[in-house]
Amino acid sequence: MTIEKVNEYYETGVLTDLMNSGFLSPKILMYRQIYLWVDLQQKTRNINKTKAALEAEIQFKLSKYTIWLALRTFK
Repeated sequence: MTIEKVNEYYETGVLTDLMNSGFLSPKILMYRQIYLWVDLQQKTRNINKTKAALEAEIQFKLSKYTIWLALRTFK
């Protein structure tokens, strides 16, 4: 799934409906937040994805594996 589709579903409320009915895991919201945060850091601070991912580990208090899983989820 692309981040554009997830954002569209989030804005229209479809994402919430899919989660409430059990079709999607609530982790999709966490992964979306991580992806958007890393993307914002890359664009605003002009840093590479690896550096932004390392900082995301600290920001979200998650393992590097979880951060990279979130980033790979949306391509």
